[in-house]
Amino acid sequence: IPYFNPFSLLIYNKKQNTLKAKKFKDNKILNGEVKFGRECAYCNGKNHFYIFGGIQDSTDEELGIFLDFDLKKETLKNQININPPKRNHSMMYSEKKIYMVGGNDEKTLFYDSKEKTLQNFGKLNKKRFEPSLIRHYNYLYCFDASKKNGEKFSFEKFNLNNISGSSWEIIYPNISAKLSNNVYNQKFFGITEDNKHNL
Repeated sequence: IPYFNPFSLLIYNKKQNTLKAKKFKDNKILNGEVKFGRECAYCNGKNHFYIFGGIQDSTDEELGIFLDFDLKKETLKNQININPPKRNHSMMYSEKKIYMVGGNDEKTLFYDSKEKTLQNFGKLNKKRFEPSLIRHYNYLYCFDASKKNGEKFSFEKFNLNNISGSSWEIIYPNISAKLSNNVYNQKFFGITEDNKHNL
């Protein structure tokens, strides 16, 4: 529930067709003092729900809290505090890694949920706010609509097969004349069901 204090999650049970609010008023991690909103990032993977961000309620200070909510046990853990914090970024889960891309800086991170480690994996070529992230084959794609007047539309991709030796590659696609340039001022959403599907 965005900006709700105490921190709460709305949980839908498909089998029982029920919707309930899980409050964390007495949680030692949050202590009823942290709010999460649209400037944070969220993703899910393997029965876990991950949140990265947060704002200190009393001071409006931006926080780098990285939370792991176990959907089966309904327990909450603070895996790590990340500094400096990000905002207006995005996250994606793939093969036990949570990728954190975009927002207020170009730095890109991933958290290994098995090894419990945080690593850098390069920098974007420009700041990209609330991007859509898609993994297709062994590439991670980053799409967004934040471009200045006169700037060509672009997106970026990263080779996950060679994390230590790769860098983000910027791509300027040929835009169909049938499409207005205003189309690319909208929010992007990416869907890929399997490796045989196009982006």
